[in-house]
Amino acid sequence: MTTKFLRKPKSFVLRPGRTTRAQQNAINKYLPVYGINYKNHGLVYENFFSNKAPVILEIGFGSGDATIIIAKNNPNINYIAVEVYPSGVGTILQKIRNYEIKNLRIIQYDATEVIKKMITNQSLSGIHIFFPDPWPKKKHHKRRLISSSFLADLEKKLVKDCYLHLVTDCQNYKEQITDEINKNKNLVIQNDTELQIIKNRPKTKFEKRAITRGNDIFDIVAFKKSENVSVN
Repeated sequence: MTTKFLRKPKSFVLRPGRTTRAQQNAINKYLPVYGINYKNHGLVYENFFSNKAPVILEIGFGSGDATIIIAKNNPNINYIAVEVYPSGVGTILQKIRNYEIKNLRIIQYDATEVIKKMITNQSLSGIHIFFPDPWPKKKHHKRRLISSSFLADLEKKLVKDCYLHLVTDCQNYKEQITDEINKNKNLVIQNDTELQIIKNRPKTKFEKRAITRGNDIFDIVAFKKSENVSVN
């Protein structure tokens, strides 16, 4: 009898025809300069930044407006931003070029694979996931990016005492994320809206539209505990 292993559905759907000519031109011209190719082994960050500054990973940056502001405002921190959609990649690459951002690199690939294969354990000082697709229909919840297994993968990549910052405007998704984090014995949620991490986060275009529609915005910040708890 053959055992079937069910693969979790991807949290994104690539659709053709969504990339403008300008975005594609930016990808062709600037991804070789500011991009990091997907590799089946761990990254050596110094090879891309020529320094040993802390590294923060962003997953799913959309048009990249907030990403650019954060990188500009923190020149002593290095950022790696992962996005699967070519339109967003092309847009942010042009902005990196225009603003001459030195501390930001782009990976155009599935973030779940990047986390598993390219990011070494205990190497990140922070992880940003702003407004992941909430897949609001209940039958699509299995497509949501945040799950207990994915959080376990993320937690392993964080340096102790460093943070995971998630943002959503979906109440149901916020509750799921909170529940999943609380299940992880090595992460603890910091319930403080005055955290500088939250106060310094720029508003994205998506967020501004959500606020206009009257949606609440939920910032969820969890820190990795100083002493990991062994899980058998």
